[in-house]
Amino acid sequence: MGRPRIHNRDLPPRLRLQDGTYYLRTKDGKSKPLGKDRAEALSEYFKLVADTRPLTTLDTIMDRYLREEVPTKAPRTQLDNQKELANLRRSFGHFEPKAVTAQDIYTYLDGRRGKVRANREIALLGHIFKKAIRWGAATLNPCTDIERNPEAPRDRLIGDRELEFFKQHASPLIRAYCEFKELTGMRKGDILTLTRSALQDDGIHYVARKTRRRNPKTGELRGRKRVILWTPELREVVEHILALRQRRRRRVKGKRVPLIDTVYLFATLNGQPYYNPEESQSSGFNAIWGRYMVKAKAAAQSEGWTLEHFTEHDIRAKAGSDAEAAGQKGYKLLGNTEPQFQSTYNRGVEKVLPVSRVR
Repeated sequence: MGRPRIHNRDLPPRLRLQDGTYYLRTKDGKSKPLGKDRAEALSEYFKLVADTRPLTTLDTIMDRYLREEVPTKAPRTQLDNQKELANLRRSFGHFEPKAVTAQDIYTYLDGRRGKVRANREIALLGHIFKKAIRWGAATLNPCTDIERNPEAPRDRLIGDRELEFFKQHASPLIRAYCEFKELTGMRKGDILTLTRSALQDDGIHYVARKTRRRNPKTGELRGRKRVILWTPELREVVEHILALRQRRRRRVKGKRVPLIDTVYLFATLNGQPYYNPEESQSSGFNAIWGRYMVKAKAAAQSEGWTLEHFTEHDIRAKAGSDAEAAGQKGYKLLGNTEPQFQSTYNRGVEKVLPVSRVR
């Protein structure tokens, strides 16, 4: 029996990650590379490693779910599901499907330290049971009608003065990023992976990463294309971003030299994107943002007022709310459904007329 994993515990047996590449340990002891993309590596793994175990426990059902369902989801959702499955296995993996009761679900919800994360994990468990019923491995879904932990929706609405003050104390790069996000409302991952080829005659063409899905037959990621049409203000901001990189310099052996050319609209000094698609993370960008937020809050404090903390994602809500206030459809700008927009992103003040009484 092999040693228990220390890292990447959510990976299936004999699959390991080394130097950014996934490897399968074959039965003859050799390592077969399966590529750098996690979803593609898992898909290839399950093609090579046949699983003939009967679906008698949730552990085996989760393995089939990981093999057949997770690869069809958006990349970020896949990563979330893999982490959620690792947590669910520890509590439910040894159960037979028919043995799980609503009381077991409530025990999990009450005992989990991260209450919101517990909600997401139980939502995933409910979908796993739906599939188990379809596969003939279960007859009932114990997650149905479960009352989940209460969640407080984020309601921070950034004021114009606050955002302008923050931009005054940020770097030119972060300032340009804020202006671009204010106008487009795009998600961070979409902005930080946007290439110059997306800048076309009629506008900015892109496919939102969050809405992409993998075709279960071909493995190709597909999503609905979006175009943000040009306005004079948006063109000006984009031209400023492009010119900004041409003006920036980096130090090499004591000399300041131009930055490496890049295909990305926002890129590091080395021309690489700030966003890592494999891990759905932008830790470097987040660190830069955090430093300037601390700086801006300290500057506000010195002037005798408090700048309430806001996140980069709050600018997306501001863009949608500002669009609504201007008579536009905020949910269209953000690429949401109207109910989702109203419950999550519309943080503007609702203005109503008083009753007109007949005299």
